[in-house]
Amino acid sequence: MRLENISGLYESSARERISLTLDAASFQEILPPSKRISSPHLKTLGMPIAFDDGIVIGEGLFEGKKVFCAAQEPGFMGGSVGEVHGAKLTGLLERAAIEKPAAVILILDTGGVRLHEANAGLIAIAEIQRALFKARSMGVVVIAISAGSNGIYGGIGIVARCCDYVLITEQGRLSVSGPEVIESQKGVEEFDARDKALVWRTMGGKHRYLQNEAQAYTKDSIENIRATIAAYFGKPVPLNLEELLRQHKSLGQRLEKFSDCADALDIWTKMGIQNPDQIPGLDDESFIVIANRVRALAGKVLEIIQNYPQRPIIILVDTQGQNLSRRDELLGNAGYLAHLSMCFELARMRGHTLISIVYKEAVSGGYLALGLIADRSFALESAQIRVMALSAMSRIMQISLERLEELCASSPIFGPGASNYVALGALDAVLANDLSSPIEQALSQSEQLDQRAKLGLERGGRKLAFEVINLVINAHV
Repeated sequence: MRLENISGLYESSARERISLTLDAASFQEILPPSKRISSPHLKTLGMPIAFDDGIVIGEGLFEGKKVFCAAQEPGFMGGSVGEVHGAKLTGLLERAAIEKPAAVILILDTGGVRLHEANAGLIAIAEIQRALFKARSMGVVVIAISAGSNGIYGGIGIVARCCDYVLITEQGRLSVSGPEVIESQKGVEEFDARDKALVWRTMGGKHRYLQNEAQAYTKDSIENIRATIAAYFGKPVPLNLEELLRQHKSLGQRLEKFSDCADALDIWTKMGIQNPDQIPGLDDESFIVIANRVRALAGKVLEIIQNYPQRPIIILVDTQGQNLSRRDELLGNAGYLAHLSMCFELARMRGHTLISIVYKEAVSGGYLALGLIADRSFALESAQIRVMALSAMSRIMQISLERLEELCASSPIFGPGASNYVALGALDAVLANDLSSPIEQALSQSEQLDQRAKLGLERGGRKLAFEVINLVINAHV
């Protein structure tokens, strides 16, 4: 690997990015390509595979201190998350909670869920999020970096905002829905994905830093990136009631101030910024905007934590996911969904059992923050759970709808339906007429370990996730 002529991360491969970021020759990879662990689902679709499944993980040194590091490979399926890819990252974060390195550095570059493994990819992101919170609860600083060609999108955008810190470069982007997705669903009038200036003005590094969706903004320079990472060591952000109440108040104030803005230029003008190239320093009160509905939900969770100690929380889920609009992404969908997730996580830490019941619809990022965050999850027989409609998946994946429907009959990976999520380990059960008995049984079990990968193996829906997670946790490096 020749790194002499590489000065930044943007055009580098995953392994180059890790080598550039960590101390020279210190990185030791866990589950390298020689282990031949790849996605079993891509083969079914006749798609090419990678023996690292598009993510590189391991440990090394940063200024002489032990750190864990992961980097998504932008050149393989856009850094998207499938069963094995997600399990490797989950295992690394679980290992971090045990070994407590000085930091975990996540160099993220992804479109989010890998549609070729749609349901398994969404569940994998939920497991990553839970493992991330576990590492943070042990005092491990987790740093997300957006410096790549794909940006950070989908559920991983929410995960990034659940980290202690987000570092973003001039080329970086952070959002939930990408411009192409919004345009395909709402039309070019809503979002012209070809307008690159608009894309970066809405989702790019400068805007995300100015609204504190990212805590650091830097040029794509290894020296600058390393200096910024070093400043975070030994400074974990507390995930406690005081911090979330402060954040909640700040989010509401910013929503009131900027909710009528249709473009980043309008927001910057209200902030008194005439030249966005001259970015001012930001204090703890810098602006974050969240949606009213999600903020209201988060407020209710915080109210329960304060006034009803250790009382179980039953989450009734009916969500069509995040709103696909340019304005919502401009205001920071990832931030508000992450805030809701962190409020639920604090409730779990305070002894509240979380039970989710999907009674109508559960889609994508909304389900991630509202339903898959729970300790125990159920769905009614009539519930519809999906990442995306099969017709839309067919267009994006360029696989005929007939072929996808045929695959859905033999595999729970692709298609919508609560029974598929049971097979994959994300749901405890589908409920028919009797709701009380399963819920009473769930309430009597105080176990809060994430058992979804194990259940997926036992039920035959996800055959590799549990094994890969444990291989990473127990690897000798």
